Amino acid sequence: MLVVNSSRGSRLRVDPPLGGAGGVESAADPLAPLSLLVVRSRGRADLVRVEDIDWVEAAANYVRIHVGSEVHRMRSTFAAVKTRLDAGRFVPIHRCIIVNVERVKQIRPSLQGSWAVILRDGTRLNLSRSFRPRVERFLDDLAR
Repeated sequence: MLVVNSSRGSRLRVDPPLGGAGGVESAADPLAPLSLLVVRSRGRADLVRVEDIDWVEAAANYVRIHVGSEVHRMRSTFAAVKTRLDAGRFVPIHRCIIVNVERVKQIRPSLQGSWAVILRDGTRLNLSRSFRPRVERFLDDLAR
């Protein structure tokens, strides 16, 4: 375990809670949303700030974490990562995709009744029909 001092003066600890892949969590509440993810790959550990994440997708026994032009692959289940990210910031748009709402530029209709989520960097993601009402409620709550 590695103890890290955050900018707010609280102590954070680095543990491997996400399938051995790693994460940074508050020492006071191990179930609190993460502020950092530790992504281990090729003999190194990259610290990824959760606020920098654009979107996350499931990929078999891994998740792909999209941060700008970088894609980090983390060995963990999608469900484990999803439950540790802030539900006020990340919203599911498909059964295997969650997005950081601060990165969403627009939601618009696509072909044949489907919808697309366009991110600020131009990335286009499919919005599942079953998740659309949930996304609209989430955005309505943000607008209030």
